[in-house]
Amino acid sequence: MENNMSAALIFSNVKVNNGSYFETFTEEALIIITTITAILLLLAIPANILVLLAYLKTSSALKKPANYLLVNLTISELLLALVVIPLQLLVHIKPSLISDGGALCMLVGILTYPFYTAVIITMICVSVDRYYAIRAPLSYKFKISGNRIAYMITYTWFHAGAFVFGFGFSLGIGFNPQMGVCGILWDNNMTVSGVGAITHIVLPFFLLLGLNINLVVSLKRQNRIAVNSLDYRQNQIWKARQAQERRITFLVFWIISTYLLCWLPYLVTRGLWVMLSQPTSALTSTIATISLQLSVLIDPSLNLVFRKDLRATIERLIRRRRNESITIPTGGLNLGFTRVSEYTRHNTRIFVRPKSENVDD
Repeated sequence: MENNMSAALIFSNVKVNNGSYFETFTEEALIIITTITAILLLLAIPANILVLLAYLKTSSALKKPANYLLVNLTISELLLALVVIPLQLLVHIKPSLISDGGALCMLVGILTYPFYTAVIITMICVSVDRYYAIRAPLSYKFKISGNRIAYMITYTWFHAGAFVFGFGFSLGIGFNPQMGVCGILWDNNMTVSGVGAITHIVLPFFLLLGLNINLVVSLKRQNRIAVNSLDYRQNQIWKARQAQERRITFLVFWIISTYLLCWLPYLVTRGLWVMLSQPTSALTSTIATISLQLSVLIDPSLNLVFRKDLRATIERLIRRRRNESITIPTGGLNLGFTRVSEYTRHNTRIFVRPKSENVDD
């Protein structure tokens, strides 16, 4: 009885065009979900834009190939915040828009997967890059060149698109009444679904976990070498370069660590779906999805915390913006304030009257 009452506070039934029903959230539950998602979007979108501008405006950052992978990661998460998360929120607010399995349902189902896939593959590429940067610093430039970084980024988006078209073509894309969402119809073939879950959820999760542990071990090993090696202390250029690589590695470590934590509920729910051949409830699926979406806010925040150069660039951009709108008082004319244009400021000559000599009486 109590379970039925608590469920009634969260779910209500909506009728589909074919006469069947599926569970959707009540108004109270929708207010909570909408509030959390809206706050997430209001913070994540400007944060990712700031980080992206900081990378593009920092000349020293663009000289390092690894930063292009971080730019690709930021772009992927910005697209998630701009496109995917609002669509998912719209589906929660008005599920009748997709319950017929029409064009909007197909659009939501297609766009749900590629950006998440791009984020995962980019993180794997960044981890591999950091592995060579820390474990083999002398040969790093030869193994991870600018062209290889470009290939990694290209493959990231190719794989993301191939995932959607491959599994979408073999299983179909439509509305799942048990979960109340549109996406790939994994129930149509549990063998193919199991392959997709293993290759794109389980294996990437443990691969990122293993690479992240390796980063910690490599950093500790390099720190011991740095302390015990006299040549390292004498070579200031190499010392500064490795310090920069370690800062990027620390950033990557925390980005991947927080992403794995955010990803864990999604991993568990999808794993149970494949093992039990039964999709989880709409509430469990929504909680897992919101947990995964938190990474679009956490990752840019970590960029700003660990990267002093990005923070300095953002501060410089803000100061420049403020200087472009300087106002000066007009003196005793009582005309309020007059805005001075940038052209006027740069083309104004200031004449200083020489000090007159004192004449003794």
